Amino acid sequence: MIDLQTASEVFCAGFSYTRSFTHPYLVSREGRLLIMHDGPRRRVDGYRTAEIVSPHLPVEEVIAGIEHLRAGSPPHLKKITLCAITPGLEVCTDTRDAYKEMGYRLLATEPMMVSKTALAPALTSAATISRVTDQDAADKISRAAGSRQIRTKELTEDPPKLRLYAAEVDGEAVGWVRSILRTPGIAWVSNMYVKPDFRRQGIAKALLSHMLQDDARHGATTSVLLASHAGAQLYPAVGYEQIGTLHVFSPVAK
Repeated sequence: MIDLQTASEVFCAGFSYTRSFTHPYLVSREGRLLIMHDGPRRRVDGYRTAEIVSPHLPVEEVIAGIEHLRAGSPPHLKKITLCAITPGLEVCTDTRDAYKEMGYRLLATEPMMVSKTALAPALTSAATISRVTDQDAADKISRAAGSRQIRTKELTEDPPKLRLYAAEVDGEAVGWVRSILRTPGIAWVSNMYVKPDFRRQGIAKALLSHMLQDDARHGATTSVLLASHAGAQLYPAVGYEQIGTLHVFSPVAK
């Protein structure tokens, strides 16, 4: 399996790619820190919250890096969250307490999971699973999701940077998931969703299975994702293993 550093880089590359289809979201570095942030904008108050990603780094190094980054109050770092990724399957109380002492509040945790695409089982369900390759199908998913899930150019791109998969029952879009290949040989899973009325019917597993097998066909040997704690119960069924935990912190207002 890949290490936390590589998984963190895949997370940043994949997440930033779909953060906005209209305004660039960039990935930069400060020492060993990874930073996801808006590109230059005309309005200073228009910058979205930036994410500072620490792939299992010492707390003192992270805080020093953030202070150096924010010196001079650059507008794109006016609002930040800190994403500290630690090995292990549970909340790291030492990490939580250390950041609390530094003035950061824990907001949430998410399991970071990895799978070998070659190990994906062949699964089916009552839904029809397919890759979205035409605009009508893409528009149907966008309406169901409430936001655009793929750009027109990505529907036929070769090799594709982003692939969108849909689950349909009687013509209704009931689930979708995206795979993003931004790092050679490693794919990022984005926006896995199945409508509530269609859950517990094997649809999510079938979607992931189809996606992973297609990942392998497109040269990805590994797939990385961040799961909800409920989703972490699902993903092992298609080959994912947890390699770490992402802790999301926010600086406490002074």
